[in-house]
Amino acid sequence: MADPLHLVNVGGSLFKTPSFPRLIIEWLSRRRDERLLLVPGGGELANHLRNLSQSWSTKQSSAHWAAIDVMSAHTRMLADLLDRHRDTIGRAHRVLDPGPLLRIDAGRTLPMNWEVTSDSIAAWLALQMNAVELLLLKSVGGSEPLKIADAVSRGWVDPVFPAVASRLTVSWVNLLEGRTAPLLMEHAAPEGAPEANGRVD
Repeated sequence: MADPLHLVNVGGSLFKTPSFPRLIIEWLSRRRDERLLLVPGGGELANHLRNLSQSWSTKQSSAHWAAIDVMSAHTRMLADLLDRHRDTIGRAHRVLDPGPLLRIDAGRTLPMNWEVTSDSIAAWLALQMNAVELLLLKSVGGSEPLKIADAVSRGWVDPVFPAVASRLTVSWVNLLEGRTAPLLMEHAAPEGAPEANGRVD
């Protein structure tokens, strides 16, 4: 029987941090005995594409797929980083390009608009793959248990995430400070929660 799967969303905001390669390798090395599947966010590149789409008044779905393409590019770069550090992190960790699976789904379960970021995409993938846990690697938070409503109101997860992740066990990891805390899923997103501003994090 295969080891339990932990799905990891690597927030795109981390990619602009110079110490990210060292931090992610150190974090993975501490969990080398677990089976982790990493899904990278889109970060600033995805935000730029979606903002450009807004200024050009193109379809939200077009911006959505452009941002997914950025996630695919980050997948290749992250996979290369992991391959170069296999002796440190072990061989059980993999990186997943979400693009092919999302195109099969074609918006049937996840909206194709600015509200959906890699947070919700990772939660959806965790459900599809029966992961025992979803870990959100971020550059903020992680010092104490966080209510989902607070995470949405602060713009730390997208407004679609609470509904998608409601049946998951979710942990919040501040990679920059090495802190981990549970994300409390029993609280729904508040009315009038802000949109994700077109980001794939």
